[in-house]
Amino acid sequence: MFLAEMVFATRLLGLVAGEQSLQIQVEDPVRRVEVHRDGQRIASLHQPPWIAQIDLGLELEPHELTVVAFDAEGREVGRDTQALNVARPAAELGVLLDRDAKGQMTASIRWGHFAHQAPTKVIVKLDGRVVSKGHVISAVPLGNVDASKIHVLAVEASFRDGITSRREIAFGGGFSEQMPAEMTPVAVRQRKNAPHVRAGCFATASGPLPEATVEDRAGSAFFILNGKPRLARNRDIGARRGEDLFALHKTDIEVVNPVPELIRRDDGVTRLFDFRTVPGARGTRRLVMSSRTPFGPARVTDAVGAAALRALRGGKRRVVVVVIGDMAAADRSVHTPPVMRRYLERVGVPLRVWSLTGPRPDLTATWGPVIDVSTPAALLAATSDLRTELNSQRVAWLPVSPLEAFRVRASDDCAFVPLAGDLTPSDRAASAR
Repeated sequence: MFLAEMVFATRLLGLVAGEQSLQIQVEDPVRRVEVHRDGQRIASLHQPPWIAQIDLGLELEPHELTVVAFDAEGREVGRDTQALNVARPAAELGVLLDRDAKGQMTASIRWGHFAHQAPTKVIVKLDGRVVSKGHVISAVPLGNVDASKIHVLAVEASFRDGITSRREIAFGGGFSEQMPAEMTPVAVRQRKNAPHVRAGCFATASGPLPEATVEDRAGSAFFILNGKPRLARNRDIGARRGEDLFALHKTDIEVVNPVPELIRRDDGVTRLFDFRTVPGARGTRRLVMSSRTPFGPARVTDAVGAAALRALRGGKRRVVVVVIGDMAAADRSVHTPPVMRRYLERVGVPLRVWSLTGPRPDLTATWGPVIDVSTPAALLAATSDLRTELNSQRVAWLPVSPLEAFRVRASDDCAFVPLAGDLTPSDRAASAR
């Protein structure tokens, strides 16, 4: 019988690159643990402490990280996987099953929360029967469970901010692993009219995908504001009519505060960005006219990454806009604008950079093309560009994993093409340096 003999004790949430430390919880009869990144072995551990130092590189890229456990005879006895730099739940659970010499089973529970909160309630069910209920639970005795029959262990953790995470594991009776039916939202651009998406229109490296449902979903425009405007008012445009001209319909405007909240814990500091949602009908002009210099240490580029992850999680039409004005705060981000720009291209999140102070050729090397929005006419054109971008997007629901979603390709005659794509030759060269 296959049991999950280990789990990640370290869950890497948010955007991560460079050197990372992974702690792995291991039980007998494990004698060796391998760490794989995107299918390639990058570390092998043979004794405690079961901690691996891994290098994810300088670029922000989606990765699949897997740990595989082996017994003394070299047989695989367990594995756990987590996806990095992709849309993930705000909280995750890891469950480890262990059976002692007398046949008594125990479920060890580990969790990760984006704000490092502990659960307020944990419910553990075995075959639909509640076996444990309480606050922070790390180990639950399951008793002597018949190994010849299939069983389902369900764990649900609730947190004080309303977030709930659930994990189910099937074991016994030769049933070896979870078999989730995943349907992942993939952002695509419509390039011609079509009544539906036929089989074979989309494909992965494993082969063609079946027919897909494509939705025209609501949109989100994420704005990161840094600096004051110099925008002149145009008296020829009436206030009511003017606001409608700058509106983003079927779209929420999400304003990201580039000054994150610091959450300190024993192993370091986490920075959380606050999102404020306003109706798109309020328009871009009112938004940029209210732009101010951030109060506190700003991390503008990191806020762009936080917006991208939120956009990916929502499965909506999306675009991220950085607005730079007078007296812009210095950017103290961990990641650089070129690295972040390439990451957004990899995962299919369109990026726009606006200037409230006229042309900014000095920013092109870092942020790429910068759009001048220092006049009402220029802002109106930039708003129209946002509407065109959002209106061209659709969301296809495909039977792929979150990591595979960024590797979906379309046939030449397909009416849709995924937003996530290869980098340009110049960006690939920059990435290799």
